[in-house]
Amino acid sequence: MSQPNGAAAVADPSLLPPPPRPPPVEWPVDGRVTREWVAELTSTLDWCSRHLPADQLPTVLPAPMVQRLVITAASGLHQEPNLVRVDPRPGQSVVVVGDVHGQLHDVIFLLQDAGFPSEERLFVFNGDYVDRGAWGLETFLLLLAWKVFLPNCVFLLRGNHESKYCTSHEGPDARDKRHDLLGMDKGYTIDHDGECGKLITLFSAPDYPQFQASEDRYNNCGAYIVLNPPDFTTPIFRSFEAVKPRPMSVNKPVRVWEAK
Repeated sequence: MSQPNGAAAVADPSLLPPPPRPPPVEWPVDGRVTREWVAELTSTLDWCSRHLPADQLPTVLPAPMVQRLVITAASGLHQEPNLVRVDPRPGQSVVVVGDVHGQLHDVIFLLQDAGFPSEERLFVFNGDYVDRGAWGLETFLLLLAWKVFLPNCVFLLRGNHESKYCTSHEGPDARDKRHDLLGMDKGYTIDHDGECGKLITLFSAPDYPQFQASEDRYNNCGAYIVLNPPDFTTPIFRSFEAVKPRPMSVNKPVRVWEAK
């Protein structure tokens, strides 16, 4: 079980002086996204979620930069087939991620805990990047940045929240009254195990739904799967707890960018 804050006591960030305001994120001059640029974006998104009023987000994430990121990512995604085939090379592992539901801080932790995407570690995100979490936009931009940086190592699939024609889901709340299905306390379930393989439900949004004002949540763990060579047939499940304390997110206003 991975714990974001470890066993030692951790000071509440809200009681500490806020770190200095980061400069606006600029698109790389040469148009090449680097590991350092993604790290800078990650740090800025985390800072904004904790210290910046929502209507001021464009002062740190300028509209031209966001537009360049989205267009660049879309250009690459449009070249991929509707059904993506993932063929790891010898020595590469594969990390499979389930629903993240806009829970930015848990996504940042997951990337750190699993090991960042690289030429040795492929990531497959199963979709549902947004929904009930308060930082859907930030989460999606972060994953787009990784896709642009490592287009052949990061795979962004389309979940039901990325399609207007599919609205069913398999989160903890979907199983409340389904006594024939296992709960999602560990962030995953093995719903079928037969000769043809395992049917696994994977959910990577811990303490769901995160932004709910009350404490009446599912208190579930999130999870991801690691598949290792040579055959990638034995899933290794990694459960993790939610990042706490999380920033306040109640009554979060809508962000609006004004195109220049």
